[in-house]
Amino acid sequence: MSTKRSSKPHKTGTPLSDDDDVIRLGLQQSSYDFIGANQFNLSSEEKSLNWKRISVWETSLSTIQQITSFVNNPKRKLVIELNVQKVRSIRIADVQLDVKWDRLNWCIDNDNEKRETYIPGCEGHCGLEGLYSNNKKLRKKIRKELADLATSSRWWLLLD
Repeated sequence: MSTKRSSKPHKTGTPLSDDDDVIRLGLQQSSYDFIGANQFNLSSEEKSLNWKRISVWETSLSTIQQITSFVNNPKRKLVIELNVQKVRSIRIADVQLDVKWDRLNWCIDNDNEKRETYIPGCEGHCGLEGLYSNNKKLRKKIRKELADLATSSRWWLLLD
């Protein structure tokens, strides 16, 4: 049984608009002078997928409370807000970062109809792609650029 239709998200793989903002929920760090490049490492599960990307959440569709319940990792307390256009401006060699919709099919179907298993905020799920390369030096350089962008962007820590 479906409920209300959402104006977003688009189909999986559709790029977000340049003016959209996304949240990455990062791990706690020992120091917060800068955002570490490790905040943008792919998990083992993410590396095993055909479409290699990290999870981010579009800010108009998912609240911080919703995101933390989906991520469900008490060590992920670093909230990093990134502008999609600025993410896309990162281009190194033949790699350009991008942010695309990543529909959680158990939550919302291909026609944007909410499923019975719908949980508020799930429709904001997106993938940030371009962070994985078989070339380790390139991979490190890309993540460092993104970490520099994150350091100069809006970020904060969640309190217990």
